[in-house]
Amino acid sequence: MKIPKIIIWIGFLAITFIFFYYGRCFKQAHLPGIVDFEFANATKGRELLLSWENAGLLSIAKKMIWLDFAYIFFYVAIIITLSGRQIRSEPSVVLNALLRANFFFAVFAGLFDVIENIALLYNIQCWRTNYIQLSWATWLKFILIAWTVLVWLVSFIKSKIK
Repeated sequence: MKIPKIIIWIGFLAITFIFFYYGRCFKQAHLPGIVDFEFANATKGRELLLSWENAGLLSIAKKMIWLDFAYIFFYVAIIITLSGRQIRSEPSVVLNALLRANFFFAVFAGLFDVIENIALLYNIQCWRTNYIQLSWATWLKFILIAWTVLVWLVSFIKSKIK
């Protein structure tokens, strides 16, 4: 049972490293990165895409978004794994229920991320004629991820203090 957990962590950390590595390309070009694109409205998104096209970074952006589909699997699996492990040692009924809700929230965060990635790839492909603004999905994704991490941290810290 430890091997799948190790694979999940290795995959998560490897993709995180790749994101940081390729994110430097945008920083070196003094351009906003993928996260800025995720939150961008139609006007700002088109400006970003034009600047990326001029800097030759559109192909890197596409690769990073495609790689994010695998990243979704890993971060959802980590949230579920950590929450599941913490459930077994959490005596508080409220925190235990919140840790169980993390399963649901992690999956929904992943679904919002999938929707967001599809829209981002569409925007890269069709940005001159059409643009889908999905910053609401980005906000929901990050709020759900932050909530699951916060619940896990509160439970984890509480268990270590006792």
